Amino acid sequence: MDKRMKNIILFRLKKSLQNEKGFVFSYVLVLTLILSAFLLHHMSEQYVQTEHLILSNEQRTIENLIQIAIHDFKDFISKEESVKDHVTFTYETGLVTIHFSLEEPETYRLHLEIVTNRGTLYTYKTSWMNKNTMSSP
Repeated sequence: MDKRMKNIILFRLKKSLQNEKGFVFSYVLVLTLILSAFLLHHMSEQYVQTEHLILSNEQRTIENLIQIAIHDFKDFISKEESVKDHVTFTYETGLVTIHFSLEEPETYRLHLEIVTNRGTLYTYKTSWMNKNTMSSP
């Protein structure tokens, strides 16, 4: 009985494979559709991850430019005698323009305009206390 069942199954498979009514085509079509959906989902996920990585790197670049520019501004203020109302620093990763004003004798109001090499424009405002000009008790 077991051998007879195998023969029946093989006969039907051979008959359906030779049949031109599209029995195999529907399975191939479903398999292709599933595979295409999987690949499309994977490519979409890869795109989102790449965008997230680019934005994270850009944010890190902006944060580094802010820190470096404020540090260089401190050096600039301590060395300059005739001070304008703005200064521009050029770095490998971008350009930072600092507009500043003296709020109190030791406190500067800083407005930073950061432009990265990718063209991202970011503004940042802060205050900075110049400890070099403070008098000792």
